[in-house]
Amino acid sequence: MGTITKFKVENDPFYQDGIKQGVKQGVFKKNHDFVENLIVKLGLSDEQVTDVADVSVAFVKKST
Repeated sequence: MGTITKFKVENDPFYQDGIKQGVKQGVFKKNHDFVENLIVKLGLSDEQVTDVADVSVAFVKKST
């Protein structure tokens, strides 16, 4: 009863994996929204969007 375990959630590998996954999803959503705005609001072609947003043509096609 004299031992107390000090658990730090930041050191938990499952917590770290969750953070990494959340960051990936956030970056994907941001890029998706940016590409969508370039196409819808500015009327850029797929090739123009790939140049401006620095993403692949496949990403552009998947975003629309």
